[in-house]
Amino acid sequence: MRTPTALRKNRKPKTIKSWRGGVQGTRRHAITPDAGPGSSADTTAANVGTISLATQIAQVKDGDLLLLHITGVGDFDEETNEPLLARAWFFEAVRDATFTKVAGGDAGDTSTVIGLCRGVTTQLTFHDDSKTLTLSAASRDSAPNLATRAWVLANFPEWSSLLKGLCSNGTYPRSAADVLAPLTAGQGQGSDAPKIVVSSVEKVTDYAELTTEVLTNPGYWCDGTPANCFETDPKKQATLNAGELLALLVGNRGVVLTQLWAGWVDPGNQQPIDAPFALRALRECCLDGKVVVLAAPIAGAPLEKGLTAIIASSESPWMERAILLQSFGAQAALVAGSPYYQYVSCCLSQIRGDTLWKDPSVTAHCATAVPLTAVPTVTNTSQTHCYLWSTG
Repeated sequence: MRTPTALRKNRKPKTIKSWRGGVQGTRRHAITPDAGPGSSADTTAANVGTISLATQIAQVKDGDLLLLHITGVGDFDEETNEPLLARAWFFEAVRDATFTKVAGGDAGDTSTVIGLCRGVTTQLTFHDDSKTLTLSAASRDSAPNLATRAWVLANFPEWSSLLKGLCSNGTYPRSAADVLAPLTAGQGQGSDAPKIVVSSVEKVTDYAELTTEVLTNPGYWCDGTPANCFETDPKKQATLNAGELLALLVGNRGVVLTQLWAGWVDPGNQQPIDAPFALRALRECCLDGKVVVLAAPIAGAPLEKGLTAIIASSESPWMERAILLQSFGAQAALVAGSPYYQYVSCCLSQIRGDTLWKDPSVTAHCATAVPLTAVPTVTNTSQTHCYLWSTG
């Protein structure tokens, strides 16, 4: 696991200049995480049983990210290269926990949390009578239509149109029953609906805490991936997409690309926007007056093939670079893994004045397509996207 730079030799994080002006710390609203019961500082105690499962669930707040351990389902294998989001069951709470009291005694009392699990709206319910925690699909009323949300209509009309079409043909959002099916595969087909029992819950982080970390120690979300690096920290793996967006919001990045729709993803798998906090962070970008958001479809192709969101600071030169990227459909229009894709990706990180990707990470990324003898250097960034490269 990569050790955050700030923790090596007990050094303090470097002061990083922000495009928002000044240094880090220009966030306009409070981002200090709650250190009370149920916070990350309290997770260790909760895992050893000093806090009951009922108390844990009752203390869940909107913006908490939980890792669920499901009864009868093995925990994720840390040795495989399969993405963690495809192996582990994360739950992003979108509301505070609620308690329902049943008249006539404690039997039947429940604590419920609504949240997103692998892109679908689900609910965790603690049943006081049986002392069990279950995961199930939430009601339709708990899942607002993404295509008709005001911020989506205002900023991404193309995406709204695409989402309506995908919804009408049953492609997206995916059925909660289908998403949760692997957790009930071993259960019989009796008259009762299969129950997904959660044996324990681990709070990984929360949105405020993640924002604080991206603000003060942004390396994981800004430096790129070094050669032969396999990140094992669940918090970092799960929040890569959202963390990049938050890095832009706090001023540590000038441009971010994220996939609104990846047409090359298997229909049974999660879309990039389904990653924890990704939708929440994208919405915040759209509502920020100092951020520009652009949609980049693939020219001449239906939207189902791919649609990218380009998010940038409204200041120069970031906005101009965002417009340039939009002009050739980055990123969905590029063939992933091709030399051209790798070069353009690295160019984005090496444009003069950018704070993205460190040189060793750039070399490692390019070398996956074409071996390079030196870090590529952009020799022309002002005319077209067909950059000239010098590889030494």
